[in-house]
Amino acid sequence: MLSCQERVQRTNKFKADPLLPKETSLDADYKGSGYDKGHNMDAYDNSCDVQGMDESFYYSNMTPQTPRLNRGQWKALEEYTRNIALQFDSVLVWCGSVSISDEHIGKISVPDYCWKIIFVKKTGNIEAYSFLNDKELSISFDKCKVSLDSVSHLSGFVYHQN
Repeated sequence: MLSCQERVQRTNKFKADPLLPKETSLDADYKGSGYDKGHNMDAYDNSCDVQGMDESFYYSNMTPQTPRLNRGQWKALEEYTRNIALQFDSVLVWCGSVSISDEHIGKISVPDYCWKIIFVKKTGNIEAYSFLNDKELSISFDKCKVSLDSVSHLSGFVYHQN
């Protein structure tokens, strides 16, 4: 998804997922909340075709993230992941979020943590990251590298190597 000759321009047209229209009609919830609409699957990674770009802006692909996290560590990790994919041909990525507190914006639960796991198919290398979704000063994303077990314990995600 990164090797196209021409890229579709980023649209920033956030909208309800047509498969979940009632559950993901969330524009009013985010408005004025102070949270960014953080992409789980990055828009740039979907910019090789119009449909991919369009789908990347469904609210079902969004997580409320503090601007510090979304525009800082999360973005830096997205760029790092793209570089790995271009260098080693292919990566698999899993991500998610975990809410421990009861904070909501509208009907959306605000996560306390956002996590990501990157698996490089060619080398078999696996990296796990866990980020606090807070408003404190950002540190480099690589300082948030954790064990796979740590992400599993936090989120319930279980990685099975085939």
